Amino acid sequence: MRKLDRRLIDFSSVPNQAIEFLARAIQHKFSVVAHYLRGEPTLLQGASYRSEQAPKVTAKEDFYDAVRRDFSLSEERRNHWLAFASPDP
Repeated sequence: MRKLDRRLIDFSSVPNQAIEFLARAIQHKFSVVAHYLRGEPTLLQGASYRSEQAPKVTAKEDFYDAVRRDFSLSEERRNHWLAFASPDP
């Protein structure tokens, strides 16, 4: 969720079902959520950075790669979202 909120996930890899789920959860239209997720990545709000150079946002990540790496997800929830992935060619 945090990666989606910060737009660190490549929008083209997010299944429509995930966008629909988010839209229902926050009581907004699909189009509003999709527009938000297409935006530029953001830095963590409220964080302090001590550097002479401005921090950079990491490259956007594939939705399914993020799901595979998120160990906070239950196996059931992980499998649910991975079921929407296209089979490898």
